[in-house]
Amino acid sequence: MQLLMAKRSVRQYKIKKIPQEVLKKVFEAMRYASSADNRRAWNFSVVSDPAIIKTISQEAIKIVYRYIGFPSADAAIKYFDSIDKDPIFHKAPALIFLTTGATGSMPLIDSGIVLTYGQLAAHTLGLATCWIGMAHGLGMNKEIMKVIGLEGQIHGALTIGYPAVKYLRTPPRAPLNVVGLE
Repeated sequence: MQLLMAKRSVRQYKIKKIPQEVLKKVFEAMRYASSADNRRAWNFSVVSDPAIIKTISQEAIKIVYRYIGFPSADAAIKYFDSIDKDPIFHKAPALIFLTTGATGSMPLIDSGIVLTYGQLAAHTLGLATCWIGMAHGLGMNKEIMKVIGLEGQIHGALTIGYPAVKYLRTPPRAPLNVVGLE
């Protein structure tokens, strides 16, 4: 229970490269995730080049600039460049993107399960993650998908890296509403 209660979404990362061996352990854990009909129709890409991450972030900003309160994509990009901040990927040293193949019968659910396995595995290895919902629209950009190295629609994206913050308490959560459980 402690693992599940201690896992947090982190948006502040150390400037420290993740060794390939550590990333491979995260993906090793993900191999054991459940999927509908056991189809396992996942495709993954890891992006760790800071220049490429910045390019992908700027493309995401072009999609969501209104949502984050800017009148134009150019204004948003200029502002975040001026304060050296990445509002999409939070300057994480690596990103994990996931698409699913056409054979999957429940791609969104399968994606949530496998990436949760990855998040929990990362936590046990001293890494932090954050699900990046704002990255989902990138699947519409064929050029960015070539850069990422995947085809299809993005069903999940995570930032991953060594946390620059340490949380000392479990966040409060409201009790679940469960019928039939006394």
